[in-house]
Amino acid sequence: MVKKRFKTAPERKRYRELMRAADHKDPKRRAAALEALWSHPCEGTLSVLLNALHRDPDHRAQAAAAQALGRYVWSGMQMDESLDEKFGVFDDVTHANVLNVVRNLTEVWQDTTRDMSVRYAAFDALAWDPPEPILEAIEQLWKGVGLEGRRHALRAMGRSGRPEYRPRIRQVIVDRDPDLILHALEAACLNAGDELEDELLAMTEDAEAEILGAALIALGSAGYSERTRKHLRNMRRHEDPVVREAANQALAEFEAMDGPIPTMSKTVG
Repeated sequence: MVKKRFKTAPERKRYRELMRAADHKDPKRRAAALEALWSHPCEGTLSVLLNALHRDPDHRAQAAAAQALGRYVWSGMQMDESLDEKFGVFDDVTHANVLNVVRNLTEVWQDTTRDMSVRYAAFDALAWDPPEPILEAIEQLWKGVGLEGRRHALRAMGRSGRPEYRPRIRQVIVDRDPDLILHALEAACLNAGDELEDELLAMTEDAEAEILGAALIALGSAGYSERTRKHLRNMRRHEDPVVREAANQALAEFEAMDGPIPTMSKTVG
């Protein structure tokens, strides 16, 4: 077992509050707490999340638990680059934890009796390092006619980081498909490739504010070139406060570029 490590006393206090809230009688409170546990991976958190995934009576809480379990999948993906690899530990997560999470999430995704929102949450979580069933599902969803499925497929293409998906992400951005453009820009934040810089820069010249802001975030996440840095700095003076905020966030991400821990996107559903 890996003991949960806290950097500060407030962090320890916050963790205890979330663990209590994860058992709250109000399902909305439970769901919010379970989702926030993404930031606190450890053995104790894992037990709470798996219990909620399989036993909570509310679909929202189940889906939140599945989303938070994605942190373990992401951590498992990082293990190859971790200094702790020889110990089989990364981010207070063991390789055994990761295998357990992947097995449970895969079972949920493949269980057609589960609520679809919970299944999609499991699918999204597994997309950080997709096993074969998820790779097959990405193709099926992308080729299908359902808009929600195509949106989740795009999210998975981004989270996976696999270069073979970049042409599809780029095509949606080039076409500016109104139903998929925000999801494609979200995917580009994680899996853009060098060929998207020109398209993203062009999009920030004439797009509506919401799309413009998402394109700026994608530029900042990808990191590209000094040309991108200069453009992001200029966009901080944009007349729209939403765009200015996005430019500031994008510039901060551009200048960090040190592999930050991802967060669960709130941009699109």
